[in-house]
Amino acid sequence: MNWATIGEHLLFLSYLAVREDGAAWAARLINEVPEDGRDGLFLTCYKLQSEELDRLLMAKFVEWNTDGWTGHDTGELHWLQQFIAKWIKLYPYEDLEAVIRIYFKHIERN
Repeated sequence: MNWATIGEHLLFLSYLAVREDGAAWAARLINEVPEDGRDGLFLTCYKLQSEELDRLLMAKFVEWNTDGWTGHDTGELHWLQQFIAKWIKLYPYEDLEAVIRIYFKHIERN
């Protein structure tokens, strides 16, 4: 899909949180939506109770960090903070250590 034709207003992706197949759509779109347009998708991921989606998102933050992501300009660092706050209640620390380290690495730079 050519996301440039949609523009910056991708919050409509938050609608996926109310669809029965929203987690599957979010998992698919996480690889397609451009970095500065993921707010609606992140809102969906935050609202849904899906371990599969949570773990996919953890892996994506690790991958993005490897690719030079900082999260400052797009506000995605704040999203990472919110996800960690949610996930810390659901998963063992060992599963979250990589994303927690990423968060603090980038927060120290700011």
